[in-house]
Amino acid sequence: MIRREWEAFAKAIFTGMNVSEVQYRETRKAFYAGAVAVFGVVNAVGEPDVTEDAGEAMLQSIQDDLEAFHSELKNEIRNRN
Repeated sequence: MIRREWEAFAKAIFTGMNVSEVQYRETRKAFYAGAVAVFGVVNAVGEPDVTEDAGEAMLQSIQDDLEAFHSELKNEIRNRN
């Protein structure tokens, strides 16, 4: 699942660009590092010491951050094309 998301992301941001192998590799590392971070937070939500309200707040924070980033990215891609 994450691989599919990476491939779609890479296609969206790298299409039409002359990207070096280093840039591609480092961007992929950053993408997967972000996925690992989110996975860690999602797993923490299920821990016994995290209340339902705290878990909901954590997930909402992730959603807010991702929606803001996605909006920025879409604008950047739209302006490039």
